[in-house]
Amino acid sequence: MLGGSMTAAQVEVQLKDLLQHWAKRGFGPWAVRHASSEQFIGIGGLLHILIEAVAEVQVGYVLGREFWGQGFATELARASADIGFSFLACPSLVSFTVPSHLASRRVMEKVGFVIERNFADKHGVPQVLYRMTEPMWREQSGIR
Repeated sequence: MLGGSMTAAQVEVQLKDLLQHWAKRGFGPWAVRHASSEQFIGIGGLLHILIEAVAEVQVGYVLGREFWGQGFATELARASADIGFSFLACPSLVSFTVPSHLASRRVMEKVGFVIERNFADKHGVPQVLYRMTEPMWREQSGIR
């Protein structure tokens, strides 16, 4: 979702792109703060992307390392999926990571995403693609 370390100029370009995404789509990533301390812990939410020329809505999350393993990514991914299905009426959502990032894969699986296939991102980096459909979300959420 973020793309690693960036220069100030790259941050400015990415911020401009994210603001344009919000203006055009009505949704996008959020800054995430800790509920009690209000400390910034990461960024996440929903993002319109192209995967191999197919339009998708991605559930993404990037947290500071000190916040890993505390359930924040799962909470953020679950809330993002809920919004994607209940408010945006997406037929499906995707999430992806490099195959070796087992913690991120566990988050996706806890939320209800299932492996669809492997692919290479726009930089040629191998990724594993997970997907959740609206009926899958309804079933796991107990919504009829």
